[in-house]
Amino acid sequence: MSGEDADFVRLGTYALGFELDALQGFLESNGVHLFRQGEHHAALRVNLPSVELLVRRSDLDKARELEQAFHSTTPGHPFRDEHPPLGDDEDDEDDDAPRRSNAAIERAYAAPEPHKDVRRAARLALVPGFGAGSFYARSRFAGALWAALEVAGIALLFSRPLFGGALVLFAVGIDWVHAQSAVRVWNQTQDKCAARRAGEGRLGE
Repeated sequence: MSGEDADFVRLGTYALGFELDALQGFLESNGVHLFRQGEHHAALRVNLPSVELLVRRSDLDKARELEQAFHSTTPGHPFRDEHPPLGDDEDDEDDDAPRRSNAAIERAYAAPEPHKDVRRAARLALVPGFGAGSFYARSRFAGALWAALEVAGIALLFSRPLFGGALVLFAVGIDWVHAQSAVRVWNQTQDKCAARRAGEGRLGE
């Protein structure tokens, strides 16, 4: 690996969740090499967990252009038709050209899913608990962490009741806060998907 390729720079900071996964898949499918930084510590924050995406310095301009296209409400993007679909490269002169993942494109321009209820997320965080609010908000990593903390707290109630009880309350409380924030992000993401599809529909008329 060359020194330039090993030089990673920050593209931006993003909230954990569905939109980040779709953006990462979209960038990677278009040949942008990246990785997340701080994901393991992000879920410990009381506010909406976030991570940084780092890309190679040589890919930074392309990544920014792709990100702008991903978030744009106008149909199409500059790389959407850059290469034929996977498997149609027999006559391609440049076999090393990055290939687009059709699945990632579909995620970026997918049909919106129904909105989620912020109040329901809050209720699920309290009953049954165990990260249910975050799981409902499609934030599975955070949900699994809160569930593990709550289980650990319950186990400690027999030997260290004060610490165990505090841990259970912490796990439930942080899930209650995080789940509501994650639902709001989910709903905003679905609104963007709806806007993209509406733009494509107007273009086809």
